[in-house]
Amino acid sequence: MNTGSELAPLESEMQYMERCLALARLGSRSVGTNPMVGAVIVKNGTILGEGFHWTPGEAHAEVQAWVQAGKPESLKGCTVYVSLEPCAHQGRTPSCALLLAQLKPDRVVVAQTDPDRRVSGKGIAILQSAGIQVEHGLCKENAQYLNRHFIVQRTFGRPFITLKWAQSLDRFLGFKEKSRGPMAISGPEAKQWVHRLRAQHANIAIGGGTALQDAPALSVRLFAGNSPKPIVFWDKTAPAKTSFPFQKHPEAQFITDWDFHKIEAIKLNERLQSLDGNSLLVEGGARLHSQFIQSGLWDEIYVLQSLVVKGGNVKAPALPEDAVLVNEQMLGRTDLLLHYTKKDPAWFI
Repeated sequence: MNTGSELAPLESEMQYMERCLALARLGSRSVGTNPMVGAVIVKNGTILGEGFHWTPGEAHAEVQAWVQAGKPESLKGCTVYVSLEPCAHQGRTPSCALLLAQLKPDRVVVAQTDPDRRVSGKGIAILQSAGIQVEHGLCKENAQYLNRHFIVQRTFGRPFITLKWAQSLDRFLGFKEKSRGPMAISGPEAKQWVHRLRAQHANIAIGGGTALQDAPALSVRLFAGNSPKPIVFWDKTAPAKTSFPFQKHPEAQFITDWDFHKIEAIKLNERLQSLDGNSLLVEGGARLHSQFIQSGLWDEIYVLQSLVVKGGNVKAPALPEDAVLVNEQMLGRTDLLLHYTKKDPAWFI
């Protein structure tokens, strides 16, 4: 299927698409498993209307932009910029591609096609059949990174997987002995960043050992956002579950037949495909992280590297060989945040 021509990135075009992406990010806390989408309608260098996808069931970005423009009967002479291919099907809202086909803008510029195989390319085909010029690929990588959770879930049927751990300067996570309690590694700025990261994920996972040792709440308290659903991989050889703060969560899930002594990539992948939501944050402990790494089931890794020697006797996981450092930044005075992705990220399609 012809999905339009690749667009040469002109400076003004880039600015309009970057505006689409900025608008799309405004829906990051509310779109749920849906993609973040922004749209801008431009005529003769003037923005007539703009919008973004706010929440499931509400008007999509293209419709919001059209409403802001005053609901004109025609978009003749206009270019519509949108960060994701306009939807081609009737869901909880009507098809945006059919609406644009009726309004007939001169051009529609799309950052990326829809990764859902059921609809990919169909929105563009509807526009082209209406005689509208369609171009795609402008700011494509930025658009794909923005919706990486959505892309991975739609492409591979599993949630986007983020691994996160905090380690001391001497690369320890904590102590094996429960009597010693959790080891304080990160400073206040790093802790706030962690809660922000939690708010960006639908699920959060730990191993049974971490549950027993640290009794973490796994909630969002230092950032405005929803708490992810707790999931505990409970070793079938471990002692019986006791009371943990996250057990009050109505959707807390315990996977009680897990075996930490074996790497079960197929079984792990099957478990992940059964989860609700399109993202999973793995917070600990070392054995669970190692199982995800050795199974190749990860998309991003964040390491909070303390600049202070803490001691300990639980060694931090070894980074996978295909991990590529893409960014580092200081959080406060004592923590260095290291961000890794795979050499060939799954969301670049």
